[in-house]
Amino acid sequence: MEKLRVNARRESCWPIPKPAAAAAAAALTVSNQERANEKRNFDLMGLLPDSVILDILGAIKDAKSVVRCSVLSKRFHSLVRQVPHLRFTISDFYHLGSPDVEQTRFQDAVGRMVVENDGLKSLEIVCEDVDEEELGTWLSCAGMSLENLHLEMCPLPNEGLATSLVISSHVLEHCKRLRSLEVWCRKESEQEYMCELGPLPLSLGPFRQLESLQVGNVLVEGEAHLSSLLSLLPVLRVLILDSVCGLDAESVQVFSPTLECLMIRLHQSNSPTAEGCALRELVVDAPALQTLCVEAAESLVVRRSSKLASLTLEAWTPDVDWELHSDITVVSMLDVGSVIPFDVNGHVWWKKFEMLLQRFRLSLRKLIWKLAFFEEAEEDEEAPTFGELAPVPVHPWEFCRHLGELRRLVIEQPCFISSLERGLRTRPGGPEIGVLRDSEGEASPMPIIWGEDGRRRHGFRPLLPKLRSLDLAVNAVTADTVAVLAFFLASSPALESLRLRIQGWSDSESLESQIRRLQRVRRQYRRVRFKFYY
Repeated sequence: MEKLRVNARRESCWPIPKPAAAAAAAALTVSNQERANEKRNFDLMGLLPDSVILDILGAIKDAKSVVRCSVLSKRFHSLVRQVPHLRFTISDFYHLGSPDVEQTRFQDAVGRMVVENDGLKSLEIVCEDVDEEELGTWLSCAGMSLENLHLEMCPLPNEGLATSLVISSHVLEHCKRLRSLEVWCRKESEQEYMCELGPLPLSLGPFRQLESLQVGNVLVEGEAHLSSLLSLLPVLRVLILDSVCGLDAESVQVFSPTLECLMIRLHQSNSPTAEGCALRELVVDAPALQTLCVEAAESLVVRRSSKLASLTLEAWTPDVDWELHSDITVVSMLDVGSVIPFDVNGHVWWKKFEMLLQRFRLSLRKLIWKLAFFEEAEEDEEAPTFGELAPVPVHPWEFCRHLGELRRLVIEQPCFISSLERGLRTRPGGPEIGVLRDSEGEASPMPIIWGEDGRRRHGFRPLLPKLRSLDLAVNAVTADTVAVLAFFLASSPALESLRLRIQGWSDSESLESQIRRLQRVRRQYRRVRFKFYY
């Protein structure tokens, strides 16, 4: 009886389910499921601050992708109008139909997003052509906050630019805070197309904050004295004038305490309305200058630029005169090239450029060599000739003796390799490469040096102890070419890669024999990665 009473008490402790309690439990289960679904579909990106969302959209830049990202969050719809960086590309509209329809849709899209945007800082437009009125409307809406403007025209191969783009007046009128201005006209074919840049007034008050000015392949209307133009840009750090026509650049003086990068390359346009010009005289006085690139300057004077680290010189006349201040001795990258008439004295030119190598011998890390020197050809059947001219003989030792700190060497002129071949064969004295022959008659290069006692000894001190990368362009692979390669390889104990670009195979020797020479050198120097191109 006692056990029955205990069991009865235990059974009475369990709750008795009622209809109301069961309904409440079911409702609670449904509520939990709804909360889980809401949590699963909750807009987590909407919880981010506006500044973070704008940074995300601004990093995308591409306007088409920015619009697509608006589906990620409801808040993106309103914040799209505040994106600080936008890029519009005409290629995104190529699938819409005819060129006129594509151009219309493109201009409508740019106008809609730019006009509605109230905080645009960077605007990049890549198109085939720009309507002047449309450009004025865009800049009038975005100009008050715009800091960077990049305009790039890509005209179709069969069409030129229809209108003259007077961008300077719109920029001066609307873009008061502009810090970077880039205007480019890309060429899609061999025919030359140029974007016409409107008259540049000499009063550039709004440009007093401009830090970077880059103009490429542009025709400048009217007479604009570049020296006066630059004097009104007090904080300019980067100036690039690439393939610019129409500038009155007979004499240019660049005085800037803040300029760090200067590139000037003017050329003569094929357009009948464009008057090309060459730099007769360029005077650079920029204490902060680090990078200098000048092409077609007959006279170059560089003063007070002790921080200069990268120097690119391109000569187009035989009487070019370069004057570098004595403080400029730490150039680490040198790119030299020229289009010198064949009737000049090549020996004089070689000595002039050798002095440059000697001047920067303690600091030069990278050298790009695009020079070739010629003289009247002698009656020598073995020497490669070009009409009545032959490459000036330059011994490889003469070329390499000033490059002890070099890390990368690029020789893009095959005719200079011919000069090294001829110098190695004809010039006595200094280290040379002796060609030994095995039983099969194949050439085997062997480094040789002249000792103090006048005897020839094998082996010599490496001239390029720190060189790691070597790029060469040759006309053909002959026995003399192999000797020059062996000289570079034997002089570069730290060399890691060799790229050899062959312009044309020799007619006097078979292709198999030339490839066999290359493979022989490759087996001899297994520590170096070889790559051959032809």
